[in-house]
Amino acid sequence: MTFFTTSAHHSPSGPNASIRWIHNNMKPMWSKTALLVNCEHTAQVATFLVGETLYGSNQVSARRWFVGGSDQLKTIVMKNFKDYGMALFSRPEPRPGGELGQVFTDAPSFHIIDQIVYHTDMDTLNAVPAAGLEQSAHVFAKIIDDVNKVEMSALLGAPVTTR
Repeated sequence: MTFFTTSAHHSPSGPNASIRWIHNNMKPMWSKTALLVNCEHTAQVATFLVGETLYGSNQVSARRWFVGGSDQLKTIVMKNFKDYGMALFSRPEPRPGGELGQVFTDAPSFHIIDQIVYHTDMDTLNAVPAAGLEQSAHVFAKIIDDVNKVEMSALLGAPVTTR
């Protein structure tokens, strides 16, 4: 397993900045990569706008999600999301946001990502429930375990073109 993180992933946007540097300069790694998992903003409390006030709840919010790869990979990921009770948007993102958006064409990939309060002054420990982080960690580990039982060639989907 290789773990990496980047600094200032929302800026700058040049060809050698942040995750783009990894995309552009780590090409030998991608051919040996079975799965990319974006672990960025994996849980926050559900929030509701009541009048002009934003209220947090005692539950984890639904997450945006993306799976890129073969139908077999999509089946593994979606089965585990269901088995672990992940609250998800009703349809996947057509293109992933966050860090995965720069590298999703390099290898099979998936993520969940919350979006309401992150990178604001409301992004506090109170908005990131431990139960949601635990749920994300469990489902990620199970997906990785299931993917380890599959040949890499079975994880690749049709090549993705970007504009």
